Amino acid sequence: MQLVDKQEIGVGKGFAGSIARLQITGADVPPTVVVKLPATWGLKRAFCDMAGYYERECRFYEELSTTVGMRVPRCYASQRGPGTDEAQTLRNAKRMKTRPGWLQRLALVKKVLGARLSRKRYALLLEDLGRLEVIEQADGCSLGRARQALDGLARMHARLWSSDQLDKHWLMDLAVLARVQQRRYVRAPPRFRKGYSALLGPNVEAHLQWLVDHGQQLAESLPGRAKTLVHGDYRLDNLFFDGDEVVATDWQICARGPGAIDVAFFLSCNLAEPASEREENELLDGYHDRLCEQGVVGYQRSDLLRDYHHMLLVNLWGMLPVASMGARVGAEGLYAPY
Repeated sequence: MQLVDKQEIGVGKGFAGSIARLQITGADVPPTVVVKLPATWGLKRAFCDMAGYYERECRFYEELSTTVGMRVPRCYASQRGPGTDEAQTLRNAKRMKTRPGWLQRLALVKKVLGARLSRKRYALLLEDLGRLEVIEQADGCSLGRARQALDGLARMHARLWSSDQLDKHWLMDLAVLARVQQRRYVRAPPRFRKGYSALLGPNVEAHLQWLVDHGQQLAESLPGRAKTLVHGDYRLDNLFFDGDEVVATDWQICARGPGAIDVAFFLSCNLAEPASEREENELLDGYHDRLCEQGVVGYQRSDLLRDYHHMLLVNLWGMLPVASMGARVGAEGLYAPY
C-alpha cells in the first residue's frame, strides 16, 4: 500500500483529535480511507486521555462494532498503546467518586504536563463515507430523517438491551459516572452562564438551578433504569445517510445506560424546526414501536416517557462541564464526525 495524498477534514470542528482522508494505492485496498488520530497535547489531549476516549473508541471497533445492530464505518485497522485493565479502571472510577474537586483538577494539570511524554498512541483506519449524504447539524433535519435516525437507534438499543456483552471494563457506566458529573456540573453553571448568557433563556436558567438543587437525586436513580449500549453523542454531525440506512460514527463516549439518553439528545438539538408536542410524541411512539418489534419486552411507553424527560435534563447536565472548558456550543458543535 502506498500513500498518494492526504487531506485534512473537519478542520476547526474537532474537539478530541484530528481526521484526514488518505488516498492510497495497492492491491485489494479501497481508493480512500479515513485516519483518526488523537489530539497532540494540551488540555484536550489530557482530558480525553483521562476520560478514556481514545482507548474506548478503539476497543469499540475491535470488540463491539460488528454486533451493535446498526451500520458503522468499516474498521481496517486499530492501533492503541498500553491500555487500562479492569482493576485499574475500577481504581480510577473509585478515585473519581471520592476525590475532592481540587484534587481532580490537579490530576488534570499533571496529565496536561505529561501529555507529550505519554506512551499511549492511538490510530484508527476507517471506511471513507464521504460519498454518503451528510446533513449539517446547524441546518437540522426533517421529521422524516429524524424518524430514520431514531429507527437506527432503536435497532441498536434493542440488539444490546440488558446484554451481557455490555459487561466490559472499558465501557462507561452512566450510573457510576453520575456522582462525578454532578459535582462537575455544580461548578460549571456560573462559568457557562458567563460565557453563553446570550444562548440562555429564563426557562433554561430555571432548569440549570433545578439540577444544582436536585441533580444528585436524579443521578442516584440511574442504576435502576434498563441499560443498553448508548452512543453518547448521537447527532447529525456524527451521522451519514445511505438511502434508508443511517451510519453512525464517533464512538468515543459510548457507554451502557438508558437508551433514552440518545433519543433525548438527538431530538433536543437536531431538528430543522422545533417539533410540536404531537410530532414529538409520534417520534417517541415510532422509537418505542421499533424497540418492541426488535424483541424488547417489559419496557412500557410510560417508562420511555419518564426516561426521556429525565434524560433531557441529564444531557444538559453533562454538556455544561465540557462547555465550561472552552468548547464551543452552537452551529459547529463540539466534535467532528467519525
